[in-house]
Amino acid sequence: MSKCGGKGVVKENLRLGLFTYEHLTSCPICGGSGEEITEKCKKCNGSGKVSETKEFNITIPKGSKTGDIIKIKNMGEMGSTLLLLLTVNDEEKNFKRQGDDLLTNLTITMKDALLGFKKQIPHLDGHQIFIEQNGVTSDGQVIRIKGEGLKKNFLFNGDCLISIHVDMNSISHDQALKIAKILNQTN
Repeated sequence: MSKCGGKGVVKENLRLGLFTYEHLTSCPICGGSGEEITEKCKKCNGSGKVSETKEFNITIPKGSKTGDIIKIKNMGEMGSTLLLLLTVNDEEKNFKRQGDDLLTNLTITMKDALLGFKKQIPHLDGHQIFIEQNGVTSDGQVIRIKGEGLKKNFLFNGDCLISIHVDMNSISHDQALKIAKILNQTN
C-alpha cells in the first residue's frame, strides 16, 4: 500500500503565519493511481506511459484552414481522442486564399486581350477551370468563376478570382505599329 492508503491523494498541511491550510495533492508514490508499483517494467519505468511514434493517414476536409482542429478517436493517450491543430499553406500552386475564395493570376497575350480567348488553368484538386472571354479584356481585370473556390459548407463553395495580366511584349514591333495606325485612323 502506498503513502496515500490507496486513495491516490495525500494531504499536505501548509503553514502561513497564523494559518494552516490543508492541501490535497497526487500521491508522489503511486502517481494518483492508488496502487504502488513495486516491480517497475523497463519499458515505462513504472509510469504506465510509453512514448512512441505512430504513422497513420488522415483525410483533411476540403476547405480546411489554419487553426481548424481535426479529431481522431482512439488515437490519443490511453485510447483518448487525438486533436490535430492544422497549419495550412495558403499559397499552393499559384493560388492564394482569401476566406473561402481562391485568388490566382493569368497572363494573356495582347491578341487574347483584344480578341477574346478560351483558357484553362489547373485547380488545386487537379481538375481544370475553364475561362472564356469575348471581346476586349483589360490588364488588371478580375474574372470571377463562381463555385470554384474552397468549400464553404455542405452546399456551397467560394469563388475563384482570376486577375488578368496582359503581356505587352507578346506582339512584335511591326504588329504594334499596325495597331497604332488603325487606332489613329479611328480618331
